Amino acid sequence: MAFATAADIEAFLAEPKTIFGHPPWDADESRARVLLRASLQLQDGRIPGNVFLQLVATLHTTPQRGSMVLVCDGRPVQRMSYRPDHPHANPFHKKVFKALRGLTLPAGLTRIHRWRENRVWPRPPDDNLPVAEPVTPEPKSYADAMQIFFRECGIEGSVEPPPWEPRLVS
Repeated sequence: MAFATAADIEAFLAEPKTIFGHPPWDADESRARVLLRASLQLQDGRIPGNVFLQLVATLHTTPQRGSMVLVCDGRPVQRMSYRPDHPHANPFHKKVFKALRGLTLPAGLTRIHRWRENRVWPRPPDDNLPVAEPVTPEPKSYADAMQIFFRECGIEGSVEPPPWEPRLVS
C-alpha cells in the first residue's frame, strides 16, 4: 500500500480494518513492559506490510500505563498515551488549532495525538506527533483506552488486554 500523500493516509484511516490473527503480548528485555505488534487486514483481504499497530503497556506499575501507535511506512500516524508518567506541551505554532496551541497536558492524563492535528506527510524521521489533546472521559483501563484508539483508527475488533501484575511499593 502506497502512502505518497496526506490524502492517502486519510483514505487509509477511513477504511475499515481488522487486526490480523491473534498477536501475543510479549515481555520486553527489561521484563517491565509488554509489547504487541499487529498487522492489519483491509476489507478486501489485503494485509499491507508497511502498516502495523504497536501497543506497549507497563507490567507492574500502578496504575498501568502505556501507548498505542498506528504506524504507516515506518512513521507514526496516530498515537495515544495512556496515563503517561510525564507532561506534554503542545507547540505554539500558528498551524496548531487555537484551542490546542501551547496546551500543557499533565502527567497521568490520557492523551491522543490525532492525524488531523498532526497532518504532515511524509513525516520527518524523528517526528513523534507533537500535538495532543486529552481523551475525555478518561479511560478506566488500558483495555478501554485500546477500544477508543481502535475506533479513532478505524480498526474493528479487539485484542486481549495486556497482562498486568501490579506490585506494592515498599
